[in-house]
Amino acid sequence: MTESRSAAGRRGMAHHPGLDGVRASALLMIMLYHADPSWIPGGFISVSLFFTLSGYLITALLVVEGEANGRVSLRSFWERRLRRLAPAALVALAVVVLLSTWLGSGAEQARVRGDAVSAALYVANWHAIFAGHSYSELFSDESPLQHLWSLSIEEQLYVLVPLVVAIGFVVGLRRRGIGFVFVGLGALSVLAAVIASDHDRIYYGTDTRAVELFGGAALACFLGPRI
Repeated sequence: MTESRSAAGRRGMAHHPGLDGVRASALLMIMLYHADPSWIPGGFISVSLFFTLSGYLITALLVVEGEANGRVSLRSFWERRLRRLAPAALVALAVVVLLSTWLGSGAEQARVRGDAVSAALYVANWHAIFAGHSYSELFSDESPLQHLWSLSIEEQLYVLVPLVVAIGFVVGLRRRGIGFVFVGLGALSVLAAVIASDHDRIYYGTDTRAVELFGGAALACFLGPRI
């Protein structure tokens, strides 16, 4: 019975080619923005789109699993995330550190090493805040690892979102109730952004950017696929 329900859960999450198109469009906007901001001034909004899409996809998977099995396996979810993201990220970090050691100045090497450690621990966004690294540096004196701040936010929220879904099924909230929890968490995130005064703090903060991922999570609960 458990195996058949798990299979039903997997069938409930069919591949949606349209979402691939959304991701491709967002990636193109990011590339154009980084090449020259004047080409597409609002291209940075694509990062928000990625956050919302990630929230939708992972929450849809978790909710379908919960409906199929009556529970969510946090260990399995986190293992899948690490296997998918960590290997490529660690290889990229190692290559950048080696190249900076070979080609960079002493100050550049020190910054890259600090950025690499924070990125490996998935706290690069908070490292940027406390180190005073502005996002505007991206077009002047940028770090080759600065872009990993967004991956850090996603990984931090990949801890929280599954916990919310898993606890929701334990206490009997189910799909709709869990969706309202994410709406409430999103409201708190908006409040955090309103209270914060520094632009870079708002841009890099996990709490201030969480509303984008929580919005996708709520949409998955209210409108996502069902078994």
